[in-house]
Amino acid sequence: HTDPSSMLLNMWNRGKRSVGLGLTNREIAELRYQGLYQVVDFTKNFYFSYTYDLTRSLQENFLSTTSQPFPPPPFKDMYAWNFFLTREMEDCINSLTAFYWVLPIIHGAFVQRKLNDYGRTLNISLIARR
Repeated sequence: HTDPSSMLLNMWNRGKRSVGLGLTNREIAELRYQGLYQVVDFTKNFYFSYTYDLTRSLQENFLSTTSQPFPPPPFKDMYAWNFFLTREMEDCINSLTAFYWVLPIIHGAFVQRKLNDYGRTLNISLIARR
């Protein structure tokens, strides 16, 4: 179900875009980003974590918890699917608060299995990043 006011706004933006009238650079960028997010199927092969930096290795995350740096180190752009989409936003906000607003989305695979062996249970998690 769509809100009538948002439907009217979408129609207005589509009309402006088709005619090419009155779009600011910011509106053009926003429409481009909306188009990028609408094309990608986020229901599979994408994952994220609010609390654990998936762009870093287990060892790097372990070492960062012992030293407790603030602000935390920026995520590695190599594994973040949305790095180029969020870079402009990070430039606009304070580096001390960027980690509250920007969350890296990882493209890859996540598998978790439970192994039972001789009465012991072992949970194995595999994270593959592309």
